[in-house]
Amino acid sequence: MSRIKLTSSLLLFMLSLTLIAQNKRPGNSHQLPAIGVLSGRVLDSITKTPVEYANITLIRRRDSLAVAGGISAANGYFDLRGLPLGRFLVRIEFMGYQTTELENIRLSPNGSVEQDLGEVYLKPVTLEGAAVEIEAERPLMTQTIDKRIFNVSKSLAAEGNSVIEVLEQIPAVDVDIDGNISLRGSSNVRILIDGKPSGLSNADNSALLEQIPSSTIETVEIITNPSAKYDPDGMSGIINVVLKRNRLKGFTGSIGTGFADADRYNANATTNYRNKQWNVSAMLAYRTDRRDVGGTNHMVTFDSSGQVLNVLDQNSTGFRIFDSYTGRLNTEYALNRKNKLSAGLMMSKRSRNFEEDITYETGLVALDLIPLYTRLSNSDNHSQSLTYSLGWERDFDQAGENLKADLRQTINQTDETGNHQQDGLGGDTQYFQRQLTLRDDSSRTRTLQLDYTLPLGEDHKLEVGLKSIETHRDNLFSSTSQDSLGAIWLPDSSLNTHFLFDEGVYSGYVTYSRKVGLLGFQGGLRLEQARTASDIFDGEPFVNTYRSLFPSLHLSYTVAPQKDLQVSYSRRVNRPRVRALVPITNYYDPLNIRTGNPKLLPEYIDSYELNFSQFSKGISFNAGLYYHQINDLITRYKEIQEIDGHTVSISTYKNFNTGHSYGAETMVNAKLRQNLKVMLSGNITRTIIDDSGLQADINTDSYGYFFRGTATYTPLPHTAVQLFTMYRSPRQIAQGSISGFLFSNLSIKQKFWEDHGSLSLQISDLFNSRHFRYELVTDRFEQTRERNFSNRYIKLNFSYRFGKFVDRQRDRSGRDDLGMDDLGID
Repeated sequence: MSRIKLTSSLLLFMLSLTLIAQNKRPGNSHQLPAIGVLSGRVLDSITKTPVEYANITLIRRRDSLAVAGGISAANGYFDLRGLPLGRFLVRIEFMGYQTTELENIRLSPNGSVEQDLGEVYLKPVTLEGAAVEIEAERPLMTQTIDKRIFNVSKSLAAEGNSVIEVLEQIPAVDVDIDGNISLRGSSNVRILIDGKPSGLSNADNSALLEQIPSSTIETVEIITNPSAKYDPDGMSGIINVVLKRNRLKGFTGSIGTGFADADRYNANATTNYRNKQWNVSAMLAYRTDRRDVGGTNHMVTFDSSGQVLNVLDQNSTGFRIFDSYTGRLNTEYALNRKNKLSAGLMMSKRSRNFEEDITYETGLVALDLIPLYTRLSNSDNHSQSLTYSLGWERDFDQAGENLKADLRQTINQTDETGNHQQDGLGGDTQYFQRQLTLRDDSSRTRTLQLDYTLPLGEDHKLEVGLKSIETHRDNLFSSTSQDSLGAIWLPDSSLNTHFLFDEGVYSGYVTYSRKVGLLGFQGGLRLEQARTASDIFDGEPFVNTYRSLFPSLHLSYTVAPQKDLQVSYSRRVNRPRVRALVPITNYYDPLNIRTGNPKLLPEYIDSYELNFSQFSKGISFNAGLYYHQINDLITRYKEIQEIDGHTVSISTYKNFNTGHSYGAETMVNAKLRQNLKVMLSGNITRTIIDDSGLQADINTDSYGYFFRGTATYTPLPHTAVQLFTMYRSPRQIAQGSISGFLFSNLSIKQKFWEDHGSLSLQISDLFNSRHFRYELVTDRFEQTRERNFSNRYIKLNFSYRFGKFVDRQRDRSGRDDLGMDDLGID
């Protein structure tokens, strides 16, 4: 059985630099000045599309030493400067392609110190006959001018897990114990799948990412300051989950399953078939996850003079069970070498069962009025979503000129039933109360997008596009109650709510990019017209219509070979999430409820970044500073109200005044030894809120920091051990603080069956240290709350990959397959 091991672009690039450093000969007074320039463009020989991250190595002919190197950009271009003079061999490589070598390249003052290699074509690697595996030593992280790319396949902790668990391993990304995702300390982040919005809310996005198995993910892209080409939503940037796409002809696939000691199971299967015109892929996945939950809550409320009004103590225990089924089908059909049609379908079905038993002690301590009662809540949540997409892509005669059209619609339906029983304990009066709740949430999001790219020369291009996003949501909540004073069920008229929400966002953008020498430039502008309308049924509608401009500017400068400086600016917006708008309360705990604010306004952010990156001797180093100015800052806020004789804390959202957020980030990715790799990152951020007009109990200055480290050790060729550690510091929030935590994951992986099969063992939350605690202090109340989830577990995963590929270039008779080349189909 044949097997190919291909080395990825970045690793080869690092090795090239290491050889350069090891073979410098200081003190040679006859050495010619390093003034050479080498440029060109790397393209796929069949599709004629650019090859990004291709590795270019300059090898001196007289001693076969690698003396310089670089990586091709997203458009396939490369421009190496500060090169030594002489005769060289240029080697161009990338994973999945045959290596191309260009002989007798000469940089000389007698000839020319600059050479343009033109278009260099790489041929895709294919084999005939038996099943094969393509394996590459890709690094965990690749840095480009505008984004960071994390290779999921190189993270052992991703084995048998979901995308949510993968995101926990990525620098600058944080996932709390409720699955909420934040980037650089901000939950205002845009989640994309294959560069497109899923059509779901952020909360539903988290649920969806919990279902998608990591085995179907190619990379995760982190874009902290996107250009005007992207939607402006998300202050802290964009997280783009890129699904795997097969590049080779034939039938391939994988199966995997995992079992954990805490009632966690998963199974998934993926297949892909590709021929001259068709590319069809499918995925099925199942996950179930049970987590025990528990916690305590202590709250003291005061009147305006500071006297104690009420004391509340709660203890809760329970569990949460998640079940999900996900299926995905994607097809591509090449009409000819210039036109391609695509269609996709993704379906998911989720169920969540929550059960929580809360014991209450509440009243006035001074008067010895401490009633004791319990509340048992059980809810069944069932949801299903359907996303379908249609696409058309056309390439023109000019290389790089391209037109894309996409239509996508997502339909989501959620039904939840709740059964709550409250019983008094002790005292002279025994009572009970029962409550039944029903929630019906339906939504539909339709997206239409058109993008056109026009190269204006080798070093500059124009991009324009149009987009419309229309969203409709219908949320219905009803409640009925029965108590010991009467045997009949009565509607809770004060709780029943019907909420309608419509939003339309229509935009157009233009960006222009150019490279002049060592300086790269990209400028863009996006114009957007938006309208939102929310209506509490039979109530007063709230309508907000607004037009916005979103400029962006990105500059890059090559300080020295493999040392780059980037400066960027963009304007962004944070539209209120539906969860923050819907005025439907959560009644698991009637004394601690959460509700939305339908009159929230969007917040606007001016984002500035300065980044420096360096590659040298097998080590990549990145450091950056960032600053955000936020207008109409959206913040979660808690207040106290007296409802039916009870002191109730209500969590909602409000627009505050201007905020300022700034921070620093650094990352090191290094290969310390042949079998040891490490990636370390740290981030510190601070947020200041303009305190004019704010309540005295609002924190106007808060900060926090994060640290992540991943070490991968390969003691044997088919055995790897990976340790991941993360620390999040305590940090302030609007009315208090949240505790910090430290946790670690350990993974061990063994490959077998010629690396087609693998078995991995994971220990999550190695020291059982991941807990959640926050403290709120205002002039009306003081609250301390703790929540614990069963995050520690041991998991065993098995996976097997299979496939059979045929030669693209030759048929079984050995003759060249010229028809395929003519069509330009890979």
